[in-house]
Amino acid sequence: MLSALLHRATHDWALGQLIAHDEKRARTLISMFHNTATPTQMSAGHAPNVIPSTAEAVLDGRLLPGFDRESFLAELKPLLGEGIEVEVMEYGGPLETPVNTPLFAAMAAGLRRHDPDAIVLPYLLAGATDAKFAARLGIKTYGFSPLRLAPGEPFSELIHGHDERVSVQALAFGVQVLYDVVRDFTSR
Repeated sequence: MLSALLHRATHDWALGQLIAHDEKRARTLISMFHNTATPTQMSAGHAPNVIPSTAEAVLDGRLLPGFDRESFLAELKPLLGEGIEVEVMEYGGPLETPVNTPLFAAMAAGLRRHDPDAIVLPYLLAGATDAKFAARLGIKTYGFSPLRLAPGEPFSELIHGHDERVSVQALAFGVQVLYDVVRDFTSR
């Protein structure tokens, strides 16, 4: 099923199957395979009884690796319709970091030391990250936040939610793994 996501002819079908079986993760899966634009701010008018002559919306666009500002705008503009002006207020571009580095290997080894059954693999983060600022300086970064979640713990539903949290046990595991990885990697 997952390999079908990588082929244009079977992508939509495979994504539909995954979403149908896991509706809670549908948004995350869709954003991992598509550029997204989410309206986050809107304004129009100055009084409740006056029809506004203009309206503005701020869109938060997230681009997949392989896309740039121009290709994203070419995809977005036809969806907005005629007469809509688009101004890019800030652009960071997508970020990719290779996994064949000593730091990635150290993270994998450290995690396996604490959980021998762990499977370490890269993940496409659909959200924003400050790693973009470090990347401009040539610094390779990873969003390494190890947690040992209990089965059924609704982690993805709690991220940046009004009740964002993880269990104390999950956090304690992560702090120990992260400490060991930093200690071991910096002592080389």
